Formats: sequence, structure tokens, C-alpha cells
Amino acid sequence: MASTPRHTFQILTKRSRRLRHLAGELTWPPNVWLGVSAETPAQLYRVEELRAVPASARFLSCEPLRAEFRARAIWLVGRCWCCAPRRFSTRRSFAR
Repeated sequence: MASTPRHTFQILTKRSRRLRHLAGELTWPPNVWLGVSAETPAQLYRVEELRAVPASARFLSCEPLRAEFRARAIWLVGRCWCCAPRRFSTRRSFAR
């Protein structure tokens, strides 16, 4: 990945504890973005784990969004992205 800086690599994992454990042993070039999945508040610990990883960009994947989140609960610092679905139905949407 480091040898192809013209590409951006997005690495998504549900194994945030493993990611945090390995983070200090690996080199994270600027073209490697790291992300975690968090579909419910029970998985917000993954956001905390992601905060500890020295990536140039971090992102969250909240698909499928299975419960209500508050934006303050998933606050990240620096260059960050969040992928969240927008439901088109008559039912109340969890995405706020």
C-alpha cells in the first residue's frame, strides 16, 4: 500500500481490539484509511479503539443502522468519515 501512494486504501474491520493491538507494530502511510463497523450503541467501544490508531483518516460504517445513535457518542478527531444509511420508508428513521 505504501508503494502505491496514488491510491487510497480503506480498511474496514469489526475486530477493533485486534486493530488497536497491531497499530503500534505497523506503519500507516497517509493513503491508508482505517474504519470500524458500529451498527448499535453496544458496538461504540469500537469507536474508542479506532481513536487510538494512528491513521491519517478514520471512518465509521454504520450500515445497517440497527439502533438510534447520538452524534456526540461517535465523535472522532481529525479527518473522519461516517457511512450511514438513509432509509426511505414511512417508519421512523434511526439516522438523525
